[in-house]
Amino acid sequence: MAITAEAPRGGVVEHYCPITKGAQVGSPVKMMKFQRKKEAEARQRQIAATIRYISCCLIAALSIGDFALLYFFTEFLRGLK
Repeated sequence: MAITAEAPRGGVVEHYCPITKGAQVGSPVKMMKFQRKKEAEARQRQIAATIRYISCCLIAALSIGDFALLYFFTEFLRGLK
């Protein structure tokens, strides 16, 4: 089974981990409701951390750009004297 870029609907474990022993060999593992909820929360935390990182980088880049623009504007105003 190939791993795709999109997340499977039923959960990663249920999609990629078939049962290896017993009468249900090859059928997907069925997770309990709390396990699916825990897996979804972990995935949401990863997404939130990524968004937080990107937001901080964007704020830092905009702040540096604003200070540079302010510097060049003041230099332009000095040149008008």
